[in-house]
Amino acid sequence: MPVSSAPASSSGPVPVGSASALPYELDRGCAGLVDTRQAARVQIDRLEEWCVRGFERIEGVELRAAEAGFEAELRLDAHACVRLGIAREAPGDGVEVWLGGADGVELAHEAGRTPMLVGRGGPICVRHAGAYRIRLRPLGSGDGEPRLAVWKAR
Repeated sequence: MPVSSAPASSSGPVPVGSASALPYELDRGCAGLVDTRQAARVQIDRLEEWCVRGFERIEGVELRAAEAGFEAELRLDAHACVRLGIAREAPGDGVEVWLGGADGVELAHEAGRTPMLVGRGGPICVRHAGAYRIRLRPLGSGDGEPRLAVWKAR
């Protein structure tokens, strides 16, 4: 079962089976200020405006349907630092997010309600240039494809 990488207020990470199964809302930082009644596109714009100052959006990162949700490929330069933003149209629904190298090495794995900023504790930095993979698995009953944005530090 996946585990949230955000610190829990008790002694350790909280097992996550679905967004609605969270026993309490994890601190979502500035993502928690975004109005979930807005369209996913607007939620992403608010994340960009409020949460990722000093970063610029990486264009061309496209989600595509996959066996267990959605996937995207991301090409990064050596020593790049990124943040991922995910939003969904259905308020309260969540997503499980995995970011890793083409070799399968995990860099981030988080689950929670959207809108979500992955790299909750700060940017996710890579040492080597290359292809990286993002996997999203929607949680909850809401319909619609999640919206993804990736920002890199300037």
